[in-house]
Amino acid sequence: MVKFITLLASLIFASLAHCAPASQESIDRLLVDSKVEKMLDTMFANVDQVMRRSMEGAVQGQQLSPEQRRVVDATAAKFVEVMREEMTGQIAPRLRPDLPGNLHPGRGPMG
Repeated sequence: MVKFITLLASLIFASLAHCAPASQESIDRLLVDSKVEKMLDTMFANVDQVMRRSMEGAVQGQQLSPEQRRVVDATAAKFVEVMREEMTGQIAPRLRPDLPGNLHPGRGPMG
């Protein structure tokens, strides 16, 4: 039985080794089908909360002036904004090629 399982696993791994690389279209379809856009929205909301909690923890027990409080709040917000822009700029065009500015030659809207 162990020999059979080993043989079966070897055949599966061998067949996987000969698979063609993923095409750009198949990657784009996977991003859409796995609802990456919704996961990103959830992730950004969580990152925002974690960032704010982390900043609060960093200044815990300290008396902040109103200006210092604004800087702490602005820093957390700016971090999340930069992260969102970077990730959205890389992934969003692949999720929604039908939007202006997301030009993919030879491809129409997906989804």
